[in-house]
Amino acid sequence: MKSNIWILLLILCFPGCNGFLEESSQDEVRPSTVEDMEQLLLGEVYLTKDDYTRFFNGTDIFTDDKKCNGLWKDMTSYRDILEQKRYAFGWQGNMFDEDGGGDDPFFWKAPYDRIKGCNVVIEYLDKVTGDDTRRQNLKGEAYVMRAYYYLMLANFFGLPYNYGDPEKNPGVPLKLDPGVTGEYFRRNSVAEVYRQIETDLLEADRLLKANPLPRNMGRANHLMAEALLSRMYLYMENWDKALEFADKVIEEKPALLNLSKIPTLGSYDQEGVYFFGTPDEIIWARMTNNDRQPRYSVPPFTVSDDFIRLFDYSGEDASNYGDIRGRLYLFQSFDGENFFVHGVCKDGFLGLTGIRTAEVYLNRAEVYIHKYIESGKDEYREKSLATLNYLRSCRYDTRNVEYTPVNFSNGEDLLNFYKDERRRELCAEDNHRWFDLRRYGMPELKHVFFINPGEEQVYVLEKNSSRYALPIPLLVRKANPNLEPNL
Repeated sequence: MKSNIWILLLILCFPGCNGFLEESSQDEVRPSTVEDMEQLLLGEVYLTKDDYTRFFNGTDIFTDDKKCNGLWKDMTSYRDILEQKRYAFGWQGNMFDEDGGGDDPFFWKAPYDRIKGCNVVIEYLDKVTGDDTRRQNLKGEAYVMRAYYYLMLANFFGLPYNYGDPEKNPGVPLKLDPGVTGEYFRRNSVAEVYRQIETDLLEADRLLKANPLPRNMGRANHLMAEALLSRMYLYMENWDKALEFADKVIEEKPALLNLSKIPTLGSYDQEGVYFFGTPDEIIWARMTNNDRQPRYSVPPFTVSDDFIRLFDYSGEDASNYGDIRGRLYLFQSFDGENFFVHGVCKDGFLGLTGIRTAEVYLNRAEVYIHKYIESGKDEYREKSLATLNYLRSCRYDTRNVEYTPVNFSNGEDLLNFYKDERRRELCAEDNHRWFDLRRYGMPELKHVFFINPGEEQVYVLEKNSSRYALPIPLLVRKANPNLEPNL
């Protein structure tokens, strides 16, 4: 059936074909049932695990969570990686181009390829036979994923929603049907893209609630739609709506994994917040190409020193590790001489990531903090602290010692603590740090790059820099002259 599905996609994607109902040759087989469309959805709407690794973890290198380690023991492959990644590490405008980090339009192409699959499913589900509950459920699933990709694209290539005028700031082109017209699409505004994301997610939430089906955690669901609505409204600073949908998710799925109860707490063969045996916290999970396991070398880029220092963790006291995330989220490698913090792993080395209830708790806390700052009402401060302390109590070692709640009276101090807490909890997931830096006012960042010691080069991303929006790849702009480039 997969080959038949590809036939349909080819028909839809080549100019001169008018679509699904057009006459075709005898050996072309087109999806005719809901079951066929589900196979198309699974094959063409969801990215592969290799794609997920590049697409969803690719922005870490832009953030203050990463540092450069230079060349380790003259490894040629490391030199190649350093030369390629220096353009992204330095926020260069040619990072995707042939004269920069490589001729790689992936960040743009991958989501649009999958949006095309979403559009095919949405457009043609009503034209095939089969169970209507299944049909509407699949349509809801496609709407969730289309919104998800557009939310990523808008925050890759457009300026933050809360910067300037989103009605005027260029976002990305909206393509909402599978037809091919030969038209060169222009960039819709950031606000227009967000309105479409909102429309898709609300419709998905309605369809998936009204047409429930048992699914595994790798399939989009109504809780994913509501979690994304909470995230989107948070980016928009629509505090009431962000809180509304955060509350909906938490009411239905309140559980967080208590890290102190992990039986393999002192072992490298541990569980994590993304683990098959601990699904209560997982709203949606996806496979990645797991290349984050400890290795006997120093990779060219690892987690930054200032990020490591955010964790209140004691690896020496086995009776009380403190913030367990410093052990379970960050893992060490041995380079033959010394141990060093290698990277982030939150899945027990399974290669899983996704969307968790923890993010939604953080969204709720942030809303309450802003309401406290704006109104001065202490009830909002208390609610934000209650939310943060519940999350942290699930992340600290409470086997022998009770968790000590944090307390802040000053709103700005509380907000700054929250930002650090969000950075700790959501590290290396779903591009959160890069997107958060954008909406936090696009602060100045500095990266020190070198291949060999003594050859350090400092790159600076200025405050409010337009480079907080990624450059549209040159190949993409050559193919579509109507695409206005980012500065």
